[in-house]
Amino acid sequence: MDVIPKELRKLYQKGHDDFKKGYFKTARSKYQQVLDRIHSTIKNTRILDELQCDVSLDISATYRQQHCYSEALDYCSQSEELARMLKDDLRLANCLDSRGKVKGMKGLFKDAADDYLKSIKLKLLAIGDNNIYIADTYHGLADIYYWQDKYNEAQENYEKSLKIRLDKFGDGHLKTADSYCSIGDMYITKDKIDNALLMYEKALKIRLSQQGSKSLAVANVYDSIGDIKQQQNKLEDAMSLFEKSLNIKLEIVGQHQFEVTESYVRIGGIYLSQGKDRESQNIIEKARDIRLELFGNHNLYVADAFHELAKVYTYQNNFEEAKFLHEKSLNIWLDLLERNSIEIAKVYHNLGTIYYTEEEYEKANSMLTKAIEIKLELLGHESLNVAESYQALGRLYTSLSKFDKALEMYNMVLTLRLKFLGATNLLTAQIYCDIGDIHSKQSRFIDAILMYERYLCIQLELKGEDLQVAKVYHILGKIYLDLDQLDDSISMLKKSLVIQQEVDTKHAFSLIDLYLNLGMAYYRKEGYNDALSMCQEALSFRLKETNDQNLDIGNNYHILGLIHNELGNYDQAINMLSKYLNIKLQYLGEDDAIDDLIRLYNTIAYVYYNQDKHDDAMSMYYEAKNLIVNKFGEESLEICPIYEGLGNVYFKQEQYEEALLMYEPCLEIYFEKYGKRHPEILYVCDCMRECYSKLDRDQEALEMISLLKINESDLEVLAKEEAKEEDEEEEEEEKDQEEVQ
Repeated sequence: MDVIPKELRKLYQKGHDDFKKGYFKTARSKYQQVLDRIHSTIKNTRILDELQCDVSLDISATYRQQHCYSEALDYCSQSEELARMLKDDLRLANCLDSRGKVKGMKGLFKDAADDYLKSIKLKLLAIGDNNIYIADTYHGLADIYYWQDKYNEAQENYEKSLKIRLDKFGDGHLKTADSYCSIGDMYITKDKIDNALLMYEKALKIRLSQQGSKSLAVANVYDSIGDIKQQQNKLEDAMSLFEKSLNIKLEIVGQHQFEVTESYVRIGGIYLSQGKDRESQNIIEKARDIRLELFGNHNLYVADAFHELAKVYTYQNNFEEAKFLHEKSLNIWLDLLERNSIEIAKVYHNLGTIYYTEEEYEKANSMLTKAIEIKLELLGHESLNVAESYQALGRLYTSLSKFDKALEMYNMVLTLRLKFLGATNLLTAQIYCDIGDIHSKQSRFIDAILMYERYLCIQLELKGEDLQVAKVYHILGKIYLDLDQLDDSISMLKKSLVIQQEVDTKHAFSLIDLYLNLGMAYYRKEGYNDALSMCQEALSFRLKETNDQNLDIGNNYHILGLIHNELGNYDQAINMLSKYLNIKLQYLGEDDAIDDLIRLYNTIAYVYYNQDKHDDAMSMYYEAKNLIVNKFGEESLEICPIYEGLGNVYFKQEQYEEALLMYEPCLEIYFEKYGKRHPEILYVCDCMRECYSKLDRDQEALEMISLLKINESDLEVLAKEEAKEEDEEEEEEEKDQEEVQ
C-alpha cells in the first residue's frame, strides 16, 4: 500500500467506515471515487490492480447488502476477472465467498455452498487453516447451512470461524461480534434462550463500543434481543427494542429498504400479540409493498411477507384470505428452496390450525403431520418449535374426542416447555390449561381444577387478568356447578363476569353462557331473584344477536320458566315454558328431542298444578304419557312420574279413586323393577295411604303403612352404607390429589 497515495487510502478507509455502520450508498460512492481515480491513472501497477480488485469486491458487497443482486454479481465478476489476471488465489477465493453470499441470499443454496467449498480449498493451499480470511469463509458457509436449517453443519463452521477470530482478534473485534450473533441464532434454534441472549449481549457491547449507536449492525442486535423478549411474552420490552432498531435503520438507509421492512414485520407481530390487528395489518402490508417493489413477486422475502400477513387474516377470522396467502408463500418456498425448511413447516402448521378452526379435521391432521415430520427431521424431538405443532395436534385430537392421544401430545409439550422455558412461563401455563380441558371433558374434575389453578397462578403473576383468564374462571365455575359447590361456582363466574364487562361486548366470548351458568348456580342455591336477573340478561343478549327462535333461546325460556315457578310467578312461568315448547316442537328430528319434550310437558303440567289449573295440568301429563308409551311402552319406568303427577292432580281434586288408578300401576312397575325396597316406593305408598284414608279403607291404608315401615328401615341401612361408600370415595380422591400435587 506504500505506493498508493495517502489521499486515496484515506478515501478508501472512509468507505470502509461507512460500510461498517450500514451506510452502503455513501460507502459505494467513496469506493467508486477510488475506482475512478485508479482508472484515471496513466500507469497501471500490480498494486493498483490489486486495489481495483478489492474495491470492485467492496462495491459488490454494498449492492449485496441492499439486495441489488444483479449489480452485486456484476462487480463480483469484475473483481474475479482481475484476480484471475493477477493469478491471486486468495483474492479469487474472496470473490467466490462474495458470489456464494449473493447466491445464498437468492436462495440458490447448492450453488452458494459449492462456491464456499471451492474458496476453502484455495485458501487452505494459499494461507493455511488458521487465518482470518478462511475464518470469513467458514462463517459464510455456516450461513448457507443455517439458512437451509442444516444446524449441525452450521454450528460446526461457526465454531471454526469463532475459534480463529478469537485467536487472531481477541474478544472485542467486530468480526468476533458477528460470530457471537450467529452462534446466538444457533442457540435460538435449539431453544437455549439464555445462551442466545448472552451471545447477543456480547455482540451488542462490542458493536456499540466499536461503531456507536447509529449502526445497522447494532440495530440488528436490537432485533435479535427483541425476538427473545417477544418469545418470552415481554411485549413492551420487545416493542421498545424493535422501535429503536427501526429508527436507526430509517436514519441510515431510508424508508424503502429491505432492512426497514424487517422492523415493520417485527412490530406488526407485536401489534398482533397485543390484539391490535388493524395496526398489524397496515404495517405488514407496508413491508409487503416495499419488498414487492424491491424483489418482484417470486422471492423468499416476499413469501415471508405473505406468510406474516396471513397470520393477521387468521386472527381476523378471514380464513379464505389467510389460506390463499399461506398457499402463495408455500408455493414460492417450495419452488425456491431445495429441501424441506422450517419456513415450509410453519406454513403447514398455520394451514393446519386454520383447517382445525374450520372443523376440517382431516385436512388439519394432514397439514399438522407434515409440519411435525419436517420439524423432527430438522430440529429433532427436543424443540419448542416441535412442541408448538404437538400442541396443535393435541387440540385436534381433543375435538375428535381422542383424549388419550391428546394427553400424550400435551404431556410431550409440557415436558419440553418445562425443560426449556421453566415452570413460570406463559407458554407453560397455556399447556396446563389445555390439559385441564381434557380432564374436564373426561369429568376428572379434581385433576382439571388443579391444572386450571396452575395456569392461573402463572398467568396472573406474569400478565394479569385478561379474556383467557376470564374463560378459565368460567370453566372453573361450571366445574364447581357440576360438583354442587355452589359458592365456589358463583365466585368463579362472578370473577369472569367482571373481566368480561370491562371488555367491549363484541369481544366477550361467552357472556350469554356466563349469565346462564350464574343463573343456574343461583337457582340451585335457591337465590331465585339473582337467578332471574342473570337469566334475563342472557336472554337480552341472545335476542340482540338474533330474532330466530332457536334452541338456545328456547333453553333460556326454559330456565326462566323454572325460576318463575319457584318464585310463584306462575303466569310468567307458563309464558316462558310455552315459548320453549313451541320452539322444541320444531326440533322433533333431534335424537334427544322426544325425551326433552316429555320432561317439558311434565314441567308445564306441574306449574298448572301449582295454579290449580287441573284440566291444563292433566292435558300436559297425557301429552307426556302418549310420547312415553310410543317410545318406551306402558310398563316402563319413564311413565311412573306421569302416573304420580296424574295421581296428584286427581288427589288435589278429591277424586281419590281416580288417583289410586294412577298410583297403583306406578307401584306395580316399581315393584317389578326394584322389588319392594326402594326410595321411590316410599312416596307412592304414602300417596296411596292418604287416598285409602280419605276413602275410609283402613285395612289397605294399614298395608301401605307396613310397606312404608319396611322401606324406611331398609333405607336407613342403605343410607349408612352409601354414606360409608361416599367417605371412602372422598378419601381416595384426597389421596389421588396428593399424588398429583
